[in-house]
Amino acid sequence: MEDVRPEYLYIVGAGRSGSTILAALLASQPGIRWVGELVHLANWRDPDNLCSCGEPIANCGHWKSLGMVETIGAAMANSRAFEGHRQAVSTLLRPTRIPSSYCADQSAVLVKLASGSKYLLDSSKYVGRALALAACRSIRARYIYIVRDPRGVVQSFTKNVQSRRSTYSACAYYLIINTLAQIAVRTRLRDRQLTVRYEDLVSDHETEIRRIGRFLQIDVERGLRDLRDGMGLRADHVAGGNRWVREGAAGIQPDFEWRQKMRAINRLVIHVLCFPLQLLNGYRLW
Repeated sequence: MEDVRPEYLYIVGAGRSGSTILAALLASQPGIRWVGELVHLANWRDPDNLCSCGEPIANCGHWKSLGMVETIGAAMANSRAFEGHRQAVSTLLRPTRIPSSYCADQSAVLVKLASGSKYLLDSSKYVGRALALAACRSIRARYIYIVRDPRGVVQSFTKNVQSRRSTYSACAYYLIINTLAQIAVRTRLRDRQLTVRYEDLVSDHETEIRRIGRFLQIDVERGLRDLRDGMGLRADHVAGGNRWVREGAAGIQPDFEWRQKMRAINRLVIHVLCFPLQLLNGYRLW
């Protein structure tokens, strides 16, 4: 019997840009199966690496049943040499550097996680992984590039959750990741990607989800009705992600905290440092 491979749907972008809320909204649509950030499966034996069910991935019966020990863990561990931020530039310049063994490993992971879905959703975000997957002819991948106003990203990094960064460190991170992503979506991923702004998504998620539905050629109306009926967002056995994945959320909670809390001088500094990307993505100074 031939393995059934869904299309790979990959979210690419910088951390703190809204990838989790985007993934949860997409997972509410029939035919899309969200498995979290697959890059975290490379360290699946780490006891602090938790599934959204609260169990360490190494102890989670769900992941064990999918073949974490036999297939997935080894495949993801081997993939690290081709997916990091430093590898993104090399793959942009020379996509043929991605070996057939990488593509075979990722195809095997895809088959293991398929479960009859039309799309398998991976919210890993790494530009390097996006480009490596794009180099595999055996994998049908589409990409959603999530962007956010840099002031929102910098403000998010000031919070005492996961990792923290200073203003300058956050700006440097934002510039590096989004510059790589912008080049990727305009070159190697050009005909297979859709750009979504965080602000548009949380302000009018129905319009944005319908736009994504047209891009993916799926009917999203039933999923949107479920959301309107209060069924909420879910994260069933998801790898990685932010605190929301483990604690859950009743609905969409837009985060525009920077507009009230960020000082004018900080806004100006961020605007100057990130000006090209702000201009490119339609973000104004005020």
